[in-house]
Amino acid sequence: MKSKHSNKKFKILVLILINLTILVIPECFLRVTGFAKQEERPDPFFGFFGSYRAYGPETLGSFGTVLGTNPNKLSTLQLEYFTSNKKPGAIRIFCLGGSTVHGSYYRETYVRVLKLLTAQQMGDGRLEIINCGGAGYSIQQILKLARELVHYEPDIFIIITGHNEFSSIRYHRDLLNQGPFVRFMRVFLDNFRLVHLLKHFLGVIKPAKIHYEHTPPHGPITAEERAYILSQMRTNLTETAGIITQANAKLILGPAAMNLKHPPSGLRNKASLYYLEAEILLSERRYEEAYQAYWKALEHDISPVRMFPAQIDVIQEIAGKVGATYINMQTLFNQQAPEGIPGNTLFNDSVHPNCEGNIIIARMVFQALKKIIRPGEQSGGDIDRRLVLPELKPEELIRMLKNKDPLTALAAAVKLSKQKDANYINEIRTYFAGTKSLVIKKMFLENMGTAESFVIPFLIELITTNPFIFDARQALLSITGQFFGLRSYFVEQVAGMWKKWWKKNASSLNRRQLLGRQIGAVISRLRSDDLNVRLASISILKELTGTTLEYNALDLIQERESAVCSWEEYQDHAIDD
Repeated sequence: MKSKHSNKKFKILVLILINLTILVIPECFLRVTGFAKQEERPDPFFGFFGSYRAYGPETLGSFGTVLGTNPNKLSTLQLEYFTSNKKPGAIRIFCLGGSTVHGSYYRETYVRVLKLLTAQQMGDGRLEIINCGGAGYSIQQILKLARELVHYEPDIFIIITGHNEFSSIRYHRDLLNQGPFVRFMRVFLDNFRLVHLLKHFLGVIKPAKIHYEHTPPHGPITAEERAYILSQMRTNLTETAGIITQANAKLILGPAAMNLKHPPSGLRNKASLYYLEAEILLSERRYEEAYQAYWKALEHDISPVRMFPAQIDVIQEIAGKVGATYINMQTLFNQQAPEGIPGNTLFNDSVHPNCEGNIIIARMVFQALKKIIRPGEQSGGDIDRRLVLPELKPEELIRMLKNKDPLTALAAAVKLSKQKDANYINEIRTYFAGTKSLVIKKMFLENMGTAESFVIPFLIELITTNPFIFDARQALLSITGQFFGLRSYFVEQVAGMWKKWWKKNASSLNRRQLLGRQIGAVISRLRSDDLNVRLASISILKELTGTTLEYNALDLIQERESAVCSWEEYQDHAIDD
């Protein structure tokens, strides 16, 4: 009897092993061949939970290892990179939040200004400022991201948040309402490549995207949802702060600012009545009463794209409890706005600051950073983005494009882009297409600002290619001094305008001559409301004339005006001469 029982157990064990083998061998094969790598497939959990990482390691030859944004996260995060091992004396700062931190295609965000401001005023290269803002990210997603970032030697976290809490629970309702067991099983099964192979054959793999509308689904916000939002904010912010504290990092925390003059959602409701009252009071110059009425309209908004006031109180409360540096963006914007009521002079829409607004935020954050950073610390340095090679013949540079060391090949490509010969464009195209590394491609484009004009058609091709839209456009601005007035949401139209412009100006292959012909247009763009256009314009003028006439692109509009007038006088004298 025992023998029969033992045989039965043995047969069951063999059957289990056979079935496991049937599964394990294909799974191992799929992993070895690189099918459905996690860093390349869409994150079905939208950054709320699961094992999907935002940043992955990449070895760049003699340069060492860097951490760059994983390809599957580029729909919500900026392409950023930083060294795996922080340099001695460097201060690593992670900036987290929603789209006001992310900055869209052209990085219209305070983080871009903060990087420039710290480089301008500190200049010792100690600060590594990394934009980790996620488009549409709520505090729950920020918490998940912070759990990863604490492993990358952080010194300071800057979290500016609050606007996405309501849209998060509405747009991701099905995902967030799943029970713990269902969530566990989904995450567990997602780790197996066989599951993704099956999905591929069944045709159920879809990009993880959310298309936001002005009014989220399921009707007006309820009192229960407001209470839930506040409860979740307390829980998630407290846990985020605890993780940061355990990593021995400092925290700067604050609510994102908002456009109080933006109309609330819906018609003929309590919020719209308060808004109408505010507009009347404003027209009568009763500014304090108008401000209070705008604030009440915000409190009663039935579908808030902006955070409601109680959320600001929660953020301040948590900052006080955990000992974080608290910055009240709304108060600062109130102080800077005409009549003390923030509107379209500081915002592009209801919540996203324009260039002036981002400068205000960056200045406030910079002041907070200076109080945290101790003077006299050993200087470290961010990644050196300058690529230097000795003077070589073009033929030698072309051979170096195939060098096994990625940075040597990269430096050769950059050097080749400065040759005054259009015949080398195909070598540049081949090099760029053959480089799989997004970090190397980004570093290449960052060094294109003084390339010769023959690379312009290549850059025009990239201006519609995420994640290279910003770097390609910035290179085009610096090479040509040309700008068409359109930004984030019109990239296809911008590309079309660039193509028409290039067709008309294709004979002007010498970059310096091309710029010299339109110096007046470059001077006029010093008044642009786009920071990146101003930066390119003053850089070109300094290159052509050797002076800036004390113009600072990071100044607010009223602070820049006298320098712009000096440049206009300079132009008048140049014409007279």
